[in-house]
Amino acid sequence: MPALKKTILLLALAAAVVVAQEPGAKVFPPTPEQKTEIHAKLAELSARIAALRAKKTDSQLLADLEIYKKAADYILRFPEEFFGPNYAAETIKALELGIARANELEAGAPNAAAALGWQAGTASWTKKTGNVVRGFVSNIDGSVQPYGLTIPASYDGARPMRLDVWLHGTQQQLNEVRFINQQEGPHSTSQIAAEDYIQLEPFGRMNHSYRYYGETDVFEAIASVRQRYNIDANRILIRGHSMGGQGAWHLGLQHPGKFAAIESSAGYVDTYTQARDRIKPLLPLPAHQVATLHYYDAVDYALNAFNTPIVGYIGETDGNAGAYKMREAWEKEGFRFTQETPYRWTTTDLRALFLVGPKTGHSWHAGSKAESEAFIRKALADTAAKPSASAAGGPLRRDLAVARADGQASEGGPNHVRFVTYTTRWNNAHWVTVEGLEETYTRADVDAKRTDDLKQYTVTTKNVGRVRFDVPAASFTIDGQLIKAGANPIFDKANGKWALSTGKPAGLRKIHGLQGPIEDAFRDGFLAVRGTGQPWNSAVHDYTNQRFDVFRSEFAKWMRGDIRVKNDTELSSTDIANYNLVLFGDPGSNSVIAKVVGRLPIQWTRREITVGSQKVPADGHVVVMIYPNPLNPQRYVVLNTGHTFTANRITAGTESMFFPRLGDYAVLTAAGDVKVAGLFDEQWKVK
Repeated sequence: MPALKKTILLLALAAAVVVAQEPGAKVFPPTPEQKTEIHAKLAELSARIAALRAKKTDSQLLADLEIYKKAADYILRFPEEFFGPNYAAETIKALELGIARANELEAGAPNAAAALGWQAGTASWTKKTGNVVRGFVSNIDGSVQPYGLTIPASYDGARPMRLDVWLHGTQQQLNEVRFINQQEGPHSTSQIAAEDYIQLEPFGRMNHSYRYYGETDVFEAIASVRQRYNIDANRILIRGHSMGGQGAWHLGLQHPGKFAAIESSAGYVDTYTQARDRIKPLLPLPAHQVATLHYYDAVDYALNAFNTPIVGYIGETDGNAGAYKMREAWEKEGFRFTQETPYRWTTTDLRALFLVGPKTGHSWHAGSKAESEAFIRKALADTAAKPSASAAGGPLRRDLAVARADGQASEGGPNHVRFVTYTTRWNNAHWVTVEGLEETYTRADVDAKRTDDLKQYTVTTKNVGRVRFDVPAASFTIDGQLIKAGANPIFDKANGKWALSTGKPAGLRKIHGLQGPIEDAFRDGFLAVRGTGQPWNSAVHDYTNQRFDVFRSEFAKWMRGDIRVKNDTELSSTDIANYNLVLFGDPGSNSVIAKVVGRLPIQWTRREITVGSQKVPADGHVVVMIYPNPLNPQRYVVLNTGHTFTANRITAGTESMFFPRLGDYAVLTAAGDVKVAGLFDEQWKVK
């Protein structure tokens, strides 16, 4: 168990490093005069926001003010984040911008109804072109999160416009103050300025490679922009450099069909390669950790470039091997590349281009960037043409918004879909949705072709147990079996045979959004519940309290939000309906744990804890796990942990170390040693 003990040692150390910085980093606190001014302006903005909220001001417009208040709140909360001599002045500037927006809203006497017909001049930033910062309230924790926009002068709202989502790279000295200051004015993103698209730069909750809550931040920011601007849903691109390049790889490939094109510059694609020396002390990783690397390692999803134009780029002297590994992964999938020059690879098997920047390090080469831009623009133009060709030939019916809220069949998407996944968290490609796997974290494939008239479908699968097609009525040949079905059919596999589904599978199954691992619970709204009763064991009680404190402090510092917290005696039916519940304590101290413990696959009594055939004394041991909440199986319940890795990038050394450490469940000693850890099977049972 040496690697597991090292894992928990990292968790135990997390509380001590929650305010860590780069070794020897200097702090530039505000002068007494600046500090007085910051507090005065913060108090003023806070009061103005409270008054506007009392007037029922539109919540989206309030979020556009609250981002400035939060920026000041957090830098005062974490004073070690005055990283440079300009941070204090930037904090004052942010507060002044927030106050200016409050002035506009107060002058307009806004309310929720009036906001629907907002006039220019009463909230001028909503009509502003150029650089503008806006905000949204996250469902994860109710926090306000900022994002930056670059609006071209050509945008008038009359016609849908392309949206480019640009993911920033790692910035060790990034916080809300610095992000807002960057986004309020012109700033370099290596993009080629143009008048035909809006650029969105999500905050991404700082530096997390757009994983977990960082991934949710991107999609919540996109949703906010689409509510506020006229965006062409079929022309949303994902692009990024360095950490942002990694985000572009995994978001683009794990959500095939969501983006019209992917451009990744210097982005890593797998944990082992990127983590290098940082991961060596943990090797060999236990089986459940090895398995959950498939949760985010983008290289595993390379096949999903099949229907999406994609550019991979790396500087010739950059030490990052990610782009090379992605090209190699495509070649392993059978796609052939031709090296036209020492710096350019092309293929006719995919709409893909691989570029190397001559004599360039960790940045874009200007000529390579121009090539990438030209390739993407041509691919978008070809896609928009009717008819156009898919990567593998045949007509391509373009409709990125293929997921229909009305439940009706969609005729959109390509006529040939190839899709790979390792988890039902990422389970959709165009009109194909994998609703169940035979084994999570083992590669699952779907290769689906259809005729131009949408009447005949030929599908082959691997490691898929349940699959849905959002299409009109047709004949389906699945793994050699012919089945006729109506619109939007779902097929189940049992004993090697496919049949039309007659309803939901009996019992619990790992399905989309309820498949683990523990970290999956923190991608959506969650509520931490503390016990108020008498604990069974004082050492366990102390450990769970410590884990709660570490989780709360780390989440605020590194994920930039405050977790929702309630006592077990305060939990309501609305809470159970709306949130993943994160319960701290034991069945004695936490009444909610007491309610669910008898319905969990791990037995926890006063005497002992039973995990399959393994038993440990309850005295001095604690259960950590994720499971569909027995009080509401549409949500998770998590016991005695937040994320299971340290979220401090400085301590971790790289965002690639942000991988799950405890799988779906573990039994720990009160000292933090792992006695048992693993993954539940597809029925949420101990293997």
